[in-house]
Amino acid sequence: MDLVFAPISFWLALAFGIVMLVTAFLHTHRLEKLRCHKLSPISKDMASASVIMALKGIEPSLKANLDTIFSQDHPNLEFIFCVESEQDPAYLFVEQALAEVARHQPKPKAQLVVAGIGLERSQKITNLMAGLELASENSEYLVFLDSDIHLDKQYVRHLLEPLKDPSIGATTGYRWCQPDRPTFGGMLCSTWNAGVFLAIADPVLSFTWGGTMAITRETFTRAKVLEAWQSTVSDDLSLTRAVKHLGLTIRYVPECVPITYETLTLGEALEFTSRQMLLARVYHPLVWWTNAVIHPAIVGTLLYGFFNLAAWLMSGKESYLAGAGGLVLLPFLYASTYWLIIKGAKWMPEISQSVLERRWYYVLMAPIASLLTTCNSVKNLLTRKMVWRNIEYELISPERVIVTRRENAAYGDTQSLHGQH
Repeated sequence: MDLVFAPISFWLALAFGIVMLVTAFLHTHRLEKLRCHKLSPISKDMASASVIMALKGIEPSLKANLDTIFSQDHPNLEFIFCVESEQDPAYLFVEQALAEVARHQPKPKAQLVVAGIGLERSQKITNLMAGLELASENSEYLVFLDSDIHLDKQYVRHLLEPLKDPSIGATTGYRWCQPDRPTFGGMLCSTWNAGVFLAIADPVLSFTWGGTMAITRETFTRAKVLEAWQSTVSDDLSLTRAVKHLGLTIRYVPECVPITYETLTLGEALEFTSRQMLLARVYHPLVWWTNAVIHPAIVGTLLYGFFNLAAWLMSGKESYLAGAGGLVLLPFLYASTYWLIIKGAKWMPEISQSVLERRWYYVLMAPIASLLTTCNSVKNLLTRKMVWRNIEYELISPERVIVTRRENAAYGDTQSLHGQH
């Protein structure tokens, strides 16, 4: 049977592949241009900042992560740690960590606050709002960090430096998922996550990531972020919408690439990526639609090519061989992924060697990551419910969320990706 699409599939796939490769090159080039080559010198007069962290449960690397937060080379930081209740294991853990830090260095300006249960918004936002109530009025900047990220000493300074530009409303970083072992689920999640770097620096598609974001107190107030957080589930994408509503930009900071060390199962990777896609659908439709169009197109082209290749091998008809030309997209997908990994490794000297050693895992996972995004897109069309840290939410709109189910036994959960956006 001759297929009508077969004669043009090669040229469509070739054009699509070239655009994909050029886009990867342009975006990584933009990331390089954003790098800050000079920080303001450290002084006692540096503007103060409140660093606020919401916690739930204990990540395996929490102790090391807290150590890197207390080791920041900014002299005027205060730290506010927020938990749902004293029954959360994170409460005692942070309390002990603060006591230990006080024994080895001058006591940091730090507070531990109990937020209580949030029924109208995500628990993370409830925690952050409680932390904001304790933030010093003298703090010029607000910094929000997740508990499962590992920082270098200049991390906060890099995050704050661009905010001196009045056209920049907020700054952000973005994680790199580094599995302890290159398992299928772990590498699939890492590959899927790496693709975000192609969008986050784009001036149109840019957004803040809740694991690392900073904003001036003046902009936070003027953008009415607290009002935006009253009945929502996403701290970062709600902040993004509020800041962009003022006509300000989001600035990605390439120096702020925190590493999350964990190995997810396939099921955990599916849950995590589905949740991220749903958040994008509700709070950042442009990003969602971009992915919901591009990745199904990639998957459809490759499946069409493989179908025709198999049909040609079985029948010998040349029309099927022409249809198999759609597989020319595959090397372009591999090449753009390889390019991203090679460039990305340079941004993370701490793990660059490990990333390069796994580069072929990323390359081979690229088509599967596109299939995963396609499946997530279909799921997002069928339901607006998601589970995050054992709490089920239904996302009605960007301004309204319903908490449909809570499991208080979730305090033992140590899957830190469930705490990220």
